[in-house]
Formats: sequence, C-alpha cells, structure tokens
Amino acid sequence: MAFSQALSGLSAASTNLDVIGNNIANSETVGFKSSEAQFSDIYAGSQAAGIGVQLASVAQDFTSGSLESTGRDLDLAISGDGFLRFSDTSGQIVYSRNGQLNIDAEGYIVTAQGAQLTGYSGEGVTGEPVVLQIPTAPLAAKATQDNIALEVYGAEVALNLDAADPVPATADFDPTDAATYNYASAMTVYDSLGDEHVVTSFYAKTGNNSWDVHHVMDFSGKASKYQAASDELTVIEAKVEELEASIADGQENGLDDLVDQLKSELDEAQEELVKAKQAEADAAALFDPQLETISFAGNGQLSSYEPQLQNHELDNGAAKLSFSIDFTGSTQYANDFEVTTLSQNGYTSGSLVGVSFEEDGRVIGSYSNELKQTLGTIALANFANEQGLQPNGDNGWVATASSGVPLVGVPGEGVFGEVQSGVVEASNVDLTTELVDLIIAQRNYQSNAQTIKVQDEVQQSVINMR
Repeated sequence: MAFSQALSGLSAASTNLDVIGNNIANSETVGFKSSEAQFSDIYAGSQAAGIGVQLASVAQDFTSGSLESTGRDLDLAISGDGFLRFSDTSGQIVYSRNGQLNIDAEGYIVTAQGAQLTGYSGEGVTGEPVVLQIPTAPLAAKATQDNIALEVYGAEVALNLDAADPVPATADFDPTDAATYNYASAMTVYDSLGDEHVVTSFYAKTGNNSWDVHHVMDFSGKASKYQAASDELTVIEAKVEELEASIADGQENGLDDLVDQLKSELDEAQEELVKAKQAEADAAALFDPQLETISFAGNGQLSSYEPQLQNHELDNGAAKLSFSIDFTGSTQYANDFEVTTLSQNGYTSGSLVGVSFEEDGRVIGSYSNELKQTLGTIALANFANEQGLQPNGDNGWVATASSGVPLVGVPGEGVFGEVQSGVVEASNVDLTTELVDLIIAQRNYQSNAQTIKVQDEVQQSVINMR
C-alpha cells in the first residue's frame, strides 16, 4: 500500500506547490486574494494505517490587502467588505476587488478586460443595478430662477446696511448719480442660453429702518450707452446755444444774410436736439430698475420680509430672466456696509473634464464651468459564504449555489465598506510566508519521493531472498 500512499502524497505536494506558485505569481496583482491548499487523510475500512492523502479544498483568503495610492481618479478601492459588481463582455455578472478602471469610447466605466461597472444611474438609488455610463453631452445651461415649491430663490444676498447713514439728499433715484443712493453691490447671474449678466443692486435709505433696493440688469453697459447719449446731447445743446447767440449778434449788427444762414443751421440743430433728447431718454429707460423695499425691526433684524420677483427683458434671444433675490440674514446695525453672502443658482453650459468617486459610491462628473454633478452610484455585493465563490480569472469571481444569493447595496451602508478614489487594493499575498511555505512544500514533495524509493528497496530485498 505504501506506493499508493506516497503517490497520493506526491500529488498533494504538487497541488500545494501549484497553489503557492500561483500566490507568488500574483503577489503584485491588484485585488488578488491568496489561496491555501487544504488536505484530508484517507482511510479504508478498519485498517489502522491510512492509505494516503487527498485534496479537501483550495480555501481562498478574502482578507483585505493594503491600499496603495495611485493619484489617479479612476482607480478605486473598497475600504471594508464587499465586491465591485461588473457585467463582463458576455453579459455575465462577475465580482472583483480590482478597481483599476477606465472610461471607454462609449462612456462605460470598464476594467482592462472590458467588464463594465454596474450601479445606479443618476442621483437616485432605486431598482436593479445597471451598467454605469458617463454622459458625454455637455451640461446644459441653467437660468437663474426660483423654485417656489421648494422655497428656493434664484439668488441670495446677506449684508449689513449702516443704520447711521442719512437719507440721500436727492430723492429721485438715478443709477448714474451716487447722490441718490447709499450703497451698491453687484452679482453675476445667467440666462437660459448660459450668457452672463450682472445685476447691480442700489440701496437707498428712505427713513428709519426702511430701504429701497433698485436692481438694474447689466448696468455698466447701459451706463456707457447713457453716458454717450448724454454727452451727445450736451454737444448739441451747446451748438444750439452758440447758434442762437450768433443769430442775436447778427440781427443786432444788421447782418441779414448771415442771420438767414444761421437760422437754417439752427433749425437743423434743433431737430438734432429733439433726437438727442429722445436718445438720452431711451438710454435712461434701458436701466429699467426693479424696485423692492426691505424693512428692519428695532433690533436690526429683517421684519415682515418677502422676496420680490424681478423680471428682466433681454435682447440676446434668451427668455426673460425672472428670479427673486432673497435678503434673509441681512441686518441693519450701526456698522460699516458689508456683503457677507452672495450666491445664485444659474450657470453656463460646461463640458465634462473629469470623473471621480466619493466615499459613498457616488460617481461625480466635473465640468468646465466648475460645477460637479452626480452621474450615478456604484453598487457593491456581498455573500453569506465567500468561500463558495468560483474564481473566474481576471481578478474576478462568479456566484454559485454554495456562495448564496448576492446581497447588493451601496458603499458605506450596512455591511458594505466605503470606497476610496485614487487608490487600489494590493494583493493580500504575504511573500515571506509564501516562500517559507514553498520550502516546506518542496521538502514534503521530496519526502514522499523518498518513501517510494524506500518501498522500492524493501520490495527488491524481498525479491532477492532465496
């Protein structure tokens, strides 16, 4: 029987060498899990001595490997329990701890072998996981606007207006005359085409605890047009005055021919004057200030405040810009004028410039307009019996009846670990241990071979007996 024992021992030792060799070969394979050959002895009937050894199983070690930084946003590692879930090129669902990912030409997040990462598309986490695809279309522009249902206003401004300020000396507001208001602040907003506009808010005190706020769209450009029209009007007015003075001198000195010529020029100048006055009025009308009033209580806090909808007509083909400016949080203390909050919810269009992952599994798209958007959420899977997973190559496993049905969820919830971007999980192979095991396995193989040699010598001795 010794030959069969030794042969089974050689077979077991050879298998052990294969397992150890595979571990060593994959010591630098990202996400690789080492294995261990486990054996059991063989007995036949009531024999006192066993008849050899057999392979019981090849157990997999699913302990986490160390996390190594790569600095690459598309590299991903799980800090804790769970497997990344992929759909391979045949449509089979495979599970892996290898997070070396790329984005292919169609926008899918894939492994080097082309398996597609699965999860939940958009910002929600509902339904069955699907393959994640990054949209390549630009992020559409969004106009600054209110969402009354959510009690969200298009813009927010918080400031302090100096309670000690006097009422402006000139009562009629004129955005070009600083004597008609106390302060001004400016904010960039966006129309439906994504074009930028600047809303300038002028604050004019009207009495104790009461202020008028005049909002003017694109004040700078309109002010330039108004100034040009006003300068032209001034020139024409001076021209008319000069002609009138010259006519008076000519009449006094009896210069009738000159007077007639000057009167003709005056008629033309007066026609120009009418047009210039209209041009100045038209330029002033462009300001179209939107008025609202804010009041404060005796403690300097806003009182009975409700944001007022502003409507601004545009001449660039975009839709009318309508939104409210929420002054909640503003104060009126006897301190210097100060703007503490200035924000709005519109933005221009933007192209996708990068993709990264958050710890909770959200896939974040970064755009050229400096905005970020959630494009999906990674799905993780876990199993009641990880040892039941069947290795499938390419650092992946497939579920079996022994592993049980996969439990699917998102990172950071329940039994699932969080994910980290810019790192990968190294192989959990301990090379020192494997090399020691390799020496032991080699000695085991040699010992079994020696058993065969000794048995052969014993049989030869029996044959040579006379």
